[in-house]
Amino acid sequence: MSFPDFLQVDLLKEPPERLPELLNETLNKTETSAVLWTARRPRKRWYTGLSDWQALLLSSAPQYELILWLAPNISIQLPEELRQESDFLLSAYHGLFQGQPNVSSCPKWQKYRDTLNNHIKRQETKSYPALVSKMPLARAIREVGYEHRGLEKGLETLPTFLERSRKGELAPKEREKLDLDFYHLLEHHLERETEAIYPAMVFSQGVDR
Repeated sequence: MSFPDFLQVDLLKEPPERLPELLNETLNKTETSAVLWTARRPRKRWYTGLSDWQALLLSSAPQYELILWLAPNISIQLPEELRQESDFLLSAYHGLFQGQPNVSSCPKWQKYRDTLNNHIKRQETKSYPALVSKMPLARAIREVGYEHRGLEKGLETLPTFLERSRKGELAPKEREKLDLDFYHLLEHHLERETEAIYPAMVFSQGVDR
C-alpha cells in the first residue's frame, strides 16, 4: 500500500487554446502518480483522447475546471457497498410512485429516505472532511454539498407527490417536473461521485500499484 503523491498545477492564467499542449507536457514530465489540474475550460470534455492518464472531473465551468489526473498504473477499485447504494437510490425511485396512498408508513419509502439521508450525513461528517484534509478540493466538495441541499429539499416535498401519484392524481407534467428537479439532480450527483469524488477518496487513502 502506497500513500498518494500528486503534483498541483494552476493554469488559470493560461489561454485555453494552450491547455492540450500544456497538459501533455505536464503529464509527460511529472514523476508523481497524480496531477491536480486547475485551469479554464476550453470546451466540455476537451481532454478526451489526449492521454492514457485517467481524468477525474471534480468541477467544471467555463472559467474554472478541476481535474485529478491519475497515472495509467493507478488502479482504483470502489467499495462494492458504494456501488450498491448508488444503484439502489436510482433504481428504487420509480417504484416509490406506486403502492398504498399512506406514504409515511410505507417501508419502501422509509428505506429510500433513510438511505439518502444517511448517504448525505456520512459524506458530510466523515468522507468529505477526510478527503479535503488530504487534497485541496474544497470547491468541488462545496459544489456537491449544494447538491445535497437540493436533494434534502426534494425529500421533504416528495411524499406529497408520491401520495398523489398513488391516488392517480398526479398530472404527467407534474411528474416530469419532479423527475427533472429531483431525480435528474440525484442522477447527476451520483454520477459525479462515482466517476470522480469516490475515486479521489480511494486515491487519497492510498492505492495498490
